[in-house]
Amino acid sequence: MNYAKRELSREALERKAPAIFTKEQRPEASNQYLFVPTYEILDSLEKEGFVPVDAFQAGTVKEENQAYATHLIEFVHRDNLGKNALAEEFPTIKIRNNHLATRSLKGDTGIYRKVCSNGLVMRVSEGNSFRVVHHKNFSDEVVSQVINVFKNFYNVREKIETFKTIELDKSQKTDLSRLVAVEHFGQEIITLNDQKGNSLEKRILRPKRRADNKNDLWTILNVIQENIIRGRVSYYKEKDDQIITTKSRAINSIDNNTKVNQMIMEVIEGYCNDAVAGFKKEEEKIIVAA
Repeated sequence: MNYAKRELSREALERKAPAIFTKEQRPEASNQYLFVPTYEILDSLEKEGFVPVDAFQAGTVKEENQAYATHLIEFVHRDNLGKNALAEEFPTIKIRNNHLATRSLKGDTGIYRKVCSNGLVMRVSEGNSFRVVHHKNFSDEVVSQVINVFKNFYNVREKIETFKTIELDKSQKTDLSRLVAVEHFGQEIITLNDQKGNSLEKRILRPKRRADNKNDLWTILNVIQENIIRGRVSYYKEKDDQIITTKSRAINSIDNNTKVNQMIMEVIEGYCNDAVAGFKKEEEKIIVAA
């Protein structure tokens, strides 16, 4: 089944993240802080062909801060919308802002697969993420940064195409999945589940659709990512001196989602670098022996 990104209406955006449409700054904000409504950025990006396809708003401890809370908007260029979009993968920009005067605006590149409703956030180079401090030309700088990120997408595409050419055997898939599982669940949980015969690395390797039943690194990466982000992975853990069964939670928060995606990419890139280094050493041994 394909999932097509669709443009969100202003009404849908307001339901998902009302802080986007806040019109004035928080009363406690410093005079040095320049308030710029997020909807102005929305207007500016839409003029350049970038439209919102998803939004999310974080919770706040104080109810009165909801209008200023951290919120995230995901943008896609109109050319990549709907069933007629030609690319199998295409870039999205996830922009995070708040009106609490505690953070600058942050943007991250996301890669969207047509076969999956999750966007894999890939940190592949410094040019694919950005921060903008609230100042006079705030909206213009955000638009400029977004356009620049989309222009640099060919660097990301090159990495994706490379990942697609790397075929993993069964043991390599398991090794890679275990590295991610250790980072995500922790070594103690992994060891306990090994003792119980519950292989977490195998669980997060299970594809959710036939189209993902492949052995290339790009597909494996996305399968692992989807299983961790969606949650509901069964595992054992220790609680109050007892061993209980539970399921992992879906990752919905803005910060945790980004951290998990970046962790997966870092583990996989590290694994690839180690594999290449190991291959070169074997080549050197063969040359010396000859």
